Amino acid sequence: MMGAYWVNFAATGDPNGKGLPAWPAFRDRSSGRAMVLGDKVTVETAPDAARLGMYDTMYARLRAGN
Repeated sequence: MMGAYWVNFAATGDPNGKGLPAWPAFRDRSSGRAMVLGDKVTVETAPDAARLGMYDTMYARLRAGN
């Protein structure tokens, strides 16, 4: 399934295609929806933006060498 999303995206700029669960457009962190690619492909409520901010901070520190 992931391969089909990649091929569709490479060909058209849109991962969605026939027979695939609809992948919602990402607009910003406040959109509230995220695609979950696991044993079951679903769209779920996105994690809290404040929690995700922790990862942004940690990544910035790693890149800075701290």
